[in-house]
Amino acid sequence: MALFISYLWPYGPRDIEAPHLWVFYKQLSDLDGAEIVFIGTGEYFRDPAYYVGQNRWEVQEDALRHLEYSLPSAQDIGSARRIQLPSGLFERLDARFGSREQAAKALLTQRFEELEVELDKAFTEIGRTAKPEAVLTWCNSPSLNQVAAAHGLRVIHNELGPLRRPYFSNTAYFDFSGVNGNTEAERRFLRFKSGLRDEGLALSKRELLELLLEAPYAHLAASAKQPSYEIGLPLQIEDDSNILAFSNGFDSRRLIDKARGLFKGSEVLVRRHPGGLRDYKDEAAVMDGSPNSMEFVLSCRRIATINSSVGWESLLFDRETAIFGDSPAAFLAHRGLGPENEGKRIEDEILGLNFLIFGYLMPYEFLFDADYYRWRLSSPSERAIFDLHRACHVNRKKDVRWSSLEVPRTDAGILTLKSAIKQRERRISELTRTVGEKDQRIDGLSAERDRIIAEKDRYIAEQARAIAEKEALIQELVNSRSWRMTAPIRELFKLLRG
Repeated sequence: MALFISYLWPYGPRDIEAPHLWVFYKQLSDLDGAEIVFIGTGEYFRDPAYYVGQNRWEVQEDALRHLEYSLPSAQDIGSARRIQLPSGLFERLDARFGSREQAAKALLTQRFEELEVELDKAFTEIGRTAKPEAVLTWCNSPSLNQVAAAHGLRVIHNELGPLRRPYFSNTAYFDFSGVNGNTEAERRFLRFKSGLRDEGLALSKRELLELLLEAPYAHLAASAKQPSYEIGLPLQIEDDSNILAFSNGFDSRRLIDKARGLFKGSEVLVRRHPGGLRDYKDEAAVMDGSPNSMEFVLSCRRIATINSSVGWESLLFDRETAIFGDSPAAFLAHRGLGPENEGKRIEDEILGLNFLIFGYLMPYEFLFDADYYRWRLSSPSERAIFDLHRACHVNRKKDVRWSSLEVPRTDAGILTLKSAIKQRERRISELTRTVGEKDQRIDGLSAERDRIIAEKDRYIAEQARAIAEKEALIQELVNSRSWRMTAPIRELFKLLRG
């Protein structure tokens, strides 16, 4: 039996348990139990009720709907094939580096011998009863790469793509070398370019936006908004893996200082990350209040970032873009902010951007799709990958002007059809869940109505009893008073009769 090995990343910012919990739950939801075995710390394998009690975002209805997975039951967790790593393994790593943050950075960039010993044991145990096909991970791990290579396995690095809902069609990263840093993006683009034979393959930036933007934001593709600021700085979460390990020495303060060295404070627009740990209001710059990152980009003449996904949006919206960190899109951006970049175009900018969108990023519906992963493991051509992904985006639009971009009838075409079916199944599932929720609400309202009616009946009955009791008391009072008042008359009648 063939299957995938999923390595669940142990470190979360600010000591968050099971940092990629939703990834684990989505893999459980999307892959057959016989197709996957998990390696991770015990926090991942707790009863989901524990995380419901903690009110974790991964168990909320919005997350389930937006990221398209089901909340597993305790039985689902219990029946999953899994190997639990020793609890003290990462505590010793923490002790070695003195802090969780530094330990996480080390795990992202260095080999850890104790981890390799445990992973080798796990891979060997799995190999006794099954034939692993590949390893799945959500973060870079030199130790994981080392052990996987020793067992003849490729490592597939996934992550949420830089373009995502509600603004863009959802995408994800798929990379055999790394994610966020150490990626194969530029190498693959050069291979794609060298094998290219078609003229006019690339879409313009506006056409890309028209294809990728979700309906409520489609008008932004043709926006003629004039920039109000010379430079925009989209910041990132300070202890995110991108900043810890793949920033090339940059952090938010250094980025701001670099921009302030070239522009006036009133010309610098700073966009704080929604999950950021600082507000930066004390910096000599303007703090952004745009409703979304696209409006922020359009407000600026140029964008500079370490490796924020907003850099991709900046490229699409045709802003001069500088990326200082190790990003898959860095080869299409400037590496500095000086005047020498003014109006300077990057070589192969349009073709490279088309490749990043269609060849490098994968449509979200293929995330953890076993057939798609096996297809990628079969080493299809760069053009086949490009055509498949583009056809999936076209399939979403259902627009006649994109009909010439449909994928040929190949294995990739079959996967496109499967993708469409999968989308419809998920839509049906979402509608079924929505109808179920409405039925529950209706049932709840009916029960509440019945409860109120019963309460009203009880109240009316109690009122009636109270009135009857009151009338009886009044009558008793009247009778008693009448008896006392007529007592002399009764005595007189007795004397007269006597």
